[in-house]
Amino acid sequence: MTSLQILLILYQCPYRLLNILFSDAFAERFLQLGNVADHAALDGRKAANNQLFWEGVQEAFEGQDKAYNNLQFADDEVFSELHYINFKKIIPHGWKKLLLM
Repeated sequence: MTSLQILLILYQCPYRLLNILFSDAFAERFLQLGNVADHAALDGRKAANNQLFWEGVQEAFEGQDKAYNNLQFADDEVFSELHYINFKKIIPHGWKKLLLM
């Protein structure tokens, strides 16, 4: 595998993450990050860093949902140039790395 191929594989990760964060499944909760945590997160000791939310994002990121395998913002002028990215290639990342991404 060439360094360009490796770069393109890694290059897709932030865009796959955008697809997930702005999907119907996560958008509402993404908007509420930073609000007071609910009892489930507090009881499970996963309120710090919104761990419960990001673990769900990690599960979706590593999953095989076809909705996340294509660029969702292809009609945007900036994103339209990214048609060469292979979103089907999934690089596993932990929830902490996704949070920082």
